[in-house]
Amino acid sequence: MKYLILISLILLSSCSTKREYSYSSVYEGVDLLSTEGKLVPLIESKGQTQSYGPILKGDADFVNQKSQEVRALFLYPGALPSITYLKFVDNLQKYNLGPSVYSGAGFGAVIAAFLAKGLTTDHIEWKFFSLLEELKGKDYYSDEWRSVLYKFLKSEFKDLRIESLKKALVLPIYDKKLQQIRFLSRGNLYNVLLINLEVDNLSSKEYQSPLINGKLKIEELKRNGIDSIAVLNILSENLNFYKTNHYLIGLYGKLIGYAKIESVQNRDKIQWFNLKRNNVELDRIIDMQELQQTTINKNENILKELRDFFKKE
Repeated sequence: MKYLILISLILLSSCSTKREYSYSSVYEGVDLLSTEGKLVPLIESKGQTQSYGPILKGDADFVNQKSQEVRALFLYPGALPSITYLKFVDNLQKYNLGPSVYSGAGFGAVIAAFLAKGLTTDHIEWKFFSLLEELKGKDYYSDEWRSVLYKFLKSEFKDLRIESLKKALVLPIYDKKLQQIRFLSRGNLYNVLLINLEVDNLSSKEYQSPLINGKLKIEELKRNGIDSIAVLNILSENLNFYKTNHYLIGLYGKLIGYAKIESVQNRDKIQWFNLKRNNVELDRIIDMQELQQTTINKNENILKELRDFFKKE
């Protein structure tokens, strides 16, 4: 009889333990899986008990941050000169300042991904210096050029997920079915970066680069729990390519037009920082250090304005 009572108590204890862990944290959202063929959307299971998005720690926890304003830094697509954004982030870090959330499109998305990965700006610069050396002599967006770039991205991001990074990252894609820009805070990072960089509109039936549409809808970032957004923009009114490519001229021309309209709009909690730069080529960089230094020298006022934007309340 004693043994029957003891067995009954063990069974009851076991059942209560299972109930205690039945409400595990799950999220509902689109996951871009890595496959050999096309990108496959997967809607994950419902019934989440926590907020949508990544589980984050420290200052980067913008999901649960309530006491202070959550500020994002959006790196506007500027082709290869996007590398200059690192100097502006480096200046913020020297003053113990910086965004809670990184975002960007095109090459801006790549820079944002490296920063969210937790690498120092110097380390990222070194990686890009090596990449630019490999890209020398290859035509911008040729098959050979893309092969080198995608191999580089695969080595850095293949097994990473957006929600697993050290810093919060939210990246845009264009959803063809919904016909709108969507900002993702979870999913396979490598695939999302490839979507941002594939500007031919043929690589996927479901998604395309947000650059093709031209209207990035940056204000939609605020739906991800972000209060204010600083937009760094390296594109200028002059488009200069080493080798003429009419498709890319049209693509970046649309982006310049969007930036001109949006930067003068009085949108609540969105501030544009349009950088002055030399009329360098978008499809190659001859001297990375010189490009970065001249851009910083031309924008010392923006360095201060950017620091003011990210100063804590």
